[in-house]
Formats: sequence, C-alpha cells, structure tokens
Amino acid sequence: MLNWQLMNNRFLNSHWFTVFLLAICLLPLFAVWHYEYLPLQDYPNHLARIEIIKNYEHSEFYRDKFEISFFKDMLPLPYITLDLFASKIFGFIDTDRALKIFISLYVILYALSLNLLARHFKQDYSLILLFNLPLMHSYFFHMGFLNFLFGIPFFLFSVYFIERCDASRDKTHLFAAAILALVIYLTHIFIFFVFCAFISCYLFLKKSNFKLFIQIGVAVLLFFVLTMSFGLFDFLTRDVQIGFGEKFARSIFLFFHLPFYPLVINSILFLFVIYLILRNSSVENKPYLLFSALCFLLFTALPGLKGITYVNVDIRALFFSIMLLPFAFHIKRTMEFAKFILIVVSIINFSYLLISFSDFNKNFSTRCAGHIENRSIMLPVISSEINSWVAPHLFSWGYFYKNKEMLTPYLFTDDHVPIKYKDELPAPSRWWAIVGSKELDPDIVNEIKDKYDYILFVGNDLKVERLISSISSKECSEGIVSLYRMRKD
Repeated sequence: MLNWQLMNNRFLNSHWFTVFLLAICLLPLFAVWHYEYLPLQDYPNHLARIEIIKNYEHSEFYRDKFEISFFKDMLPLPYITLDLFASKIFGFIDTDRALKIFISLYVILYALSLNLLARHFKQDYSLILLFNLPLMHSYFFHMGFLNFLFGIPFFLFSVYFIERCDASRDKTHLFAAAILALVIYLTHIFIFFVFCAFISCYLFLKKSNFKLFIQIGVAVLLFFVLTMSFGLFDFLTRDVQIGFGEKFARSIFLFFHLPFYPLVINSILFLFVIYLILRNSSVENKPYLLFSALCFLLFTALPGLKGITYVNVDIRALFFSIMLLPFAFHIKRTMEFAKFILIVVSIINFSYLLISFSDFNKNFSTRCAGHIENRSIMLPVISSEINSWVAPHLFSWGYFYKNKEMLTPYLFTDDHVPIKYKDELPAPSRWWAIVGSKELDPDIVNEIKDKYDYILFVGNDLKVERLISSISSKECSEGIVSLYRMRKD
C-alpha cells in the first residue's frame, strides 16, 4: 500500500503527469474541430457578423444594409480583436475555421502563460494548470464570449512581463507589457480595467523599482481615462437590484453551463480545493493577494444585472479574483489530493462538453439554407429550451450566413461593435419565444408579414409554430430547424 502511494505521488509530480494534464487541457479542442456546429451561445452571432465584414467590399447588398467602422472618433474600438483576426489576419480562410483557430489559440496561450508564471514563482505547474482548467472552459466559454476569453491569456502574459521587468529592469519587458496592454484594450475593455487594477495593486505594495512602475501606472491610467467614453460603467444606470441570495449564487458561476447536479458537485469540489490551498499555504506575493481581494470586493459591491444569461460585470471580476489567487501563496505541502479532485472536476466538465456538442449537432443543421433565396430578409424565432443558464440555439441562425447573403435582426451591433444597421429591422425580443408569453402584438405580426421573406424556426414549441404557420408556409424541415416562406397575400 505504501509503495503504491509513493508511486502515485511520484507520478502526480512528474513530467508525464504534466503531459497528461496538457492533453486534458486540449481535449475540448477535439470537440471544437470535430463538430460542424458549436453550441457556444454567442459563437454563431460572431460568425454572421464577421461573414458580413469579410464580404462587405464585394457585396452591394451588405454595403446597402450596413455601415462598418473600426474607429470611434480618434480611438480604435475595443472588442475588435476577434473581428480583425478572422476578417483581416485570417481572412484568406473560411470564417468558421478562423474562429476555431481563435479558440484554439486562446487555450494554447492560456496554458503557456500559466507555465511562464508558474516557473517565475517556482510553483507546481500541474497544480496551477489543473486549478485553471475549470476557468479555461467555464461558463464564459460555453457562452461564446470570444473576445473576453482571448483577453485572459494576454492579461496573464502582461502580468508575467511586469514581473520580469521588476526583476531584471530590462526595458524590453516594459515594452512587451505596453504592447500587451494595447492588445488587451482592443480585445476587451473590462480586462483592460482589471489590468489597471492589477498595476495599481502592484505599485501600492512593490517598493523596489517604484519609479519604473509609476511610469507604467500613469501611462495605463491615462489610456484608461481616454476609453471611458465607451461606456464601461453604463450598467450602473440600469435596473440592477438583485437579492443577497442571488448574489451569493453567482459565486459558483464557473459551472453555470452545467445541469443542476453536476453544477452543485463541481462547485463544492472546487470550493474545497480553494480551502485546501489556503490551509496549506503562506502568503508570498502580497500584490496578488491584494488584487484578488480587490476583485472579490468588486464582485460583492458591484450591482449585478438582472437577466437570463448572467453576463454581468460582477462575476467577471470574481473570475480574475479566483484566477490569480494561487500566485499569492507559497504552498507548503504537496497537493496530490487537490489534484485528484480537480481531475474529477475536469472530467465532469469535459463529459458535459462532449454531450452538449453531440446533442447540438444531432438536432441542428443548415440544410434548409438551400431553399432560401439569396439576399432575403429572414426572422429567426428560437424556442428551444435553455441548457442551465446558456441558450445554445439563441443565435444559431448565424450559421446560415455561411451559405447566403441575407439580412436578419439580432446581429451584435452595439456602440462598441464596428458593424451597424443603416435601418433597424422591426422585430420582437429575441427571447420572446423562449420565455414569457408566446403571443405577439398584432401590429408587430403585420410588420413581420410586410418586411420579411422567411421565418427560421428553431425549436419544437407547438404554440409558437401555430403562430408562425398562420402567416407563412413551411418550406423545409430538418431536426428542430424549420424554414417558412412568408405569405404576402
């Protein structure tokens, strides 16, 4: 028994175990590349938007319907790294592959950045990687928040170069950190705000090299002030009151994509691992502890937005509090038991990921695209059930943009997005057939009849289907996807 335990401990601390963990880390990419359709909620909307951007100059139809600008006044827009990557840098390949490369780079860069930080702090990389696997393929991954995800490894790289700059006084590391700050800004404005918060914590507690870091801090702060016009804090003006119980429930946001029982199991196991790390550690890097505490304070203090999908700023702050927490400590004991627990958590996560990808591809297809006339106007109606807090079919209509030039409502066209409608389409809320009343005001029904050529119905709600059939005729059906042609009589 003792010999088996020694062998087990040796394996858990060997290079082969690290290779094994890297394989687990990359396993979700197998599903990403194997399956044609990804059940990542926002993914198809990004795909549709980038298809328009790529074909904009060669399509009179898109030029007539949309305006595209990557700048607002004198500054580049944030949230545009994905658009630039898929439409410009990798514009020579199809959009779906470009987006899958983007996701793959996110995973690879995340693992690489953790390796650099673990080496710098002389920590156990296998434990650090295992601890981050639930964060790497968390609720945000299943929501398809591609820009937010891609900004995470760049934040970690920036932290690494700041550490290297502090240790070596090498200005090339300072330059690298500045370039990464720009990439973070272009990728996601909230992560840029978190980067500013980290710099502030670092300057507050690091007395050595203070002059060098005050230069970084002032530059970052000025850059951040210039970006405030993009409305980072506009959520403070909304109806944001939620109860204490709901706020507490959001602390397990990492596993919101899971069904109830796996969510509870993984949440308990992950919280227990955090307890084990805290119990067997001593504080080593005070800036990281201060930063984690500050992010946790932001989570508790920031008002959480009411809504179905929990896309709130407060849980994004909690994400960074959890992610950098292990780097604040020196772990005194080996953590074999914690590693075993985290492997179980990762297996549950990956099992659900495979199930969700398989189910989505069994039920969804774009076969009906062949029945759509090019340059048509189509209304998507989604009534499929929400999987936990993720609605994987909500923007599945975006896949039809790979086959046809078309116009639909619900495209991401907010102020921080480069693409805008010239004329907004009349449409009910994109959630109307999923939650609440299944009825529609007669005026909006008449507008739909006059404006649209097709209705794309994804789901199996008979009440919604009867409403659609009253104004249109079914042209095609495949799985839970049905295409209806509008009757103009």
